[in-house]
Amino acid sequence: MKQILLSLAVLFATSVANAQDVFKLGTTVKEKHVTYEVKHIVTLYKPKGPSYPQWIVRNVHNVDTVQKEIPYRGVVKRGFFEDLSMQIGIILHDHLSEAEVAELNEKERKNKPFGENAGVVLRVDSTKRKVLQVTCFLFYNHYVAARDRAARGWQREGDPVAYDGFWLNFDPDRLYAIEKDIVKRLVLPEDTPEMYLNDDFEVYVCPDQILDPEKAKAKKEAEEAEQKASREYWQKRNQMYKL
Repeated sequence: MKQILLSLAVLFATSVANAQDVFKLGTTVKEKHVTYEVKHIVTLYKPKGPSYPQWIVRNVHNVDTVQKEIPYRGVVKRGFFEDLSMQIGIILHDHLSEAEVAELNEKERKNKPFGENAGVVLRVDSTKRKVLQVTCFLFYNHYVAARDRAARGWQREGDPVAYDGFWLNFDPDRLYAIEKDIVKRLVLPEDTPEMYLNDDFEVYVCPDQILDPEKAKAKKEAEEAEQKASREYWQKRNQMYKL
């Protein structure tokens, strides 16, 4: 009996350890339904140059495995990314349990100002005007930032030496289920600019869009209504002065 209990304890400890160390930089993570590779990238924002480091988690068996450079786009269409990030936030929320939503909220607040930032790089089938694949997931947090600084020989007091967040500990097969669901459910706006149909592009998801999509949507609609009212007010005011 003692031997059985000891074996169960070892098994539990091993599973917990694995769950806390899933996506490690420079590794290939193989699960039943998917194989992901974890790499480090630095996003380039011209003309300012390098921005902040991120870790990408890429499915090595994607439909299209050609890696493309994401071009700089100086003009962003109003509402385009807000629409897509809201849709993705809802999809992510649907794949999390109530306990996981609460855990994500806790990790987000605990790791301020970096939080648990997540995003995706999308590739579109330009002829069908549909999402072809999630080229990779993007993750940025306090631990990733600290690892990047350490690699450059610069550390801050209080930098984490181990990851204690959410997304980099997420089950790979479940992340793959999210990946497939994004491809299945994400709807591109009818007026999607051509520049987003021909090249990969990033979409970042605000944590509140995952934690409480309905509240985030209502907040966005209220902000848009306020902005519209402000524009109309100043248009009328300018017309009065012209008269």
